[in-house]
Amino acid sequence: MLFVGDRLDPDGNDYPVLALGVACQAVTGWEDTAAFLDRLLPTL
Repeated sequence: MLFVGDRLDPDGNDYPVLALGVACQAVTGWEDTAAFLDRLLPTL
């Protein structure tokens, strides 16, 4: 599993996932998320 979140900082709402030890990818917003997924998942 890979968690993608924009608030992985200690005050962020996504931080608890990171603190649990889940692999995480920091992004800056939905556009960055979409671009990351385009790079991660090849076009079928």
